[in-house]
Amino acid sequence: MAWSIVGLIVVVNALAIWLGLLDRHVLSLVATFMFAVVTIGFATVGALIVSRERANSFGWLFIGMAVFLSVPHNLAQNYAVYALAVSSDDLPAARAALWISSSAFDTVFVMLMTLLILLFPDGRPLTPRWRPVVIATAVAGIAGVTGGLTEMTFSPPLADQTNPLQITGEPWSSAISVVQAIAFVIAIVSFVLSIVSILLRYRRSSGVRRQQMQWVAAGVLFEAVLFVGSVVVGRLTGAEGVNGIPFAGAIVLFPALMAVAILRHRLYDIDLVIRRTLVYTCLVAVLALVYLGGIAVLGGVFRSATGQSGALAVTLSTLAVALAFQPARRRIQHAIDRRFSRRTADAERAVHAFSGRLREEIDLDALCHELIGVVDSAVQPRHATLWLQRSAED
Repeated sequence: MAWSIVGLIVVVNALAIWLGLLDRHVLSLVATFMFAVVTIGFATVGALIVSRERANSFGWLFIGMAVFLSVPHNLAQNYAVYALAVSSDDLPAARAALWISSSAFDTVFVMLMTLLILLFPDGRPLTPRWRPVVIATAVAGIAGVTGGLTEMTFSPPLADQTNPLQITGEPWSSAISVVQAIAFVIAIVSFVLSIVSILLRYRRSSGVRRQQMQWVAAGVLFEAVLFVGSVVVGRLTGAEGVNGIPFAGAIVLFPALMAVAILRHRLYDIDLVIRRTLVYTCLVAVLALVYLGGIAVLGGVFRSATGQSGALAVTLSTLAVALAFQPARRRIQHAIDRRFSRRTADAERAVHAFSGRLREEIDLDALCHELIGVVDSAVQPRHATLWLQRSAED
């Protein structure tokens, strides 16, 4: 099921990027692409965790975050912009997409982020006494969706649109306001308690778990400072744009820090798979940049010289991508291994250097001594012994 959801998320983001191309004159295509990359990363990490630890809710939280970022904040938003601001046709479900892409589900994002902090890294609360905090967080996130029944403002190019599900009149308006206020208070308290929870986990942890907790604890503190700072700056200057900084920071910061904890400290034993995923993701991005840049630059040169861009630009760009594939893969692999698996990279370098000296060494005793030294520096065993089998002639 988890990998099926990942495939669905890839399809959803592909549709969002296609709509983003149609909306590129009124909406940033870069934001759509960034949402797609972060979303697919969330979903992949979550599916890997679920496939190895089915009872661990942390993987499903990652998948839930991916679904949240894919549907409301990527596909629905791009479809609403295309249907209501770009296309002149009366497209179906345009108003529904407008409501889904609104701020109605922002409390769900806060809920998911709080649960990620509360349940990291084993998918369980700190102690059984913390379960009410988890339940309260979920209730507050769901109850906060009632904000989608009030008056809302939309960002350009949909600033002239109104909430299609707005409820007016008493007593419903008062009831919604009360539910929103209670949900807001519970969400704030739960977020503060999640920070306390992860700091307590850090104090009680040791060894590898403590190293893992350091990254996330640092991210939580940074996000808290970012949130408080944006609120203070927004109140002092009246600038509304700074209020979105914590949201954008959380989207990029937390998956990055948790991925670092997984890669550097082997959380869930999926560091190798994720490292390969990073390598080929970066490789595809670089080759796509070379291909598209080559087509644009060479096409412009040929157009100015001959009046036709022709197929020659595409052919040369394809050839450049083919020639750059292996060198780019090796460089990216080396950079990621040095950053996230330094010990493995150093061991491979030591073995490669020894294999080069092996061809030149003729002294058996010196060769044995050097081999023991390479094993000691690469693997760092407590004890190493070398046995040499004598030939039948000896």
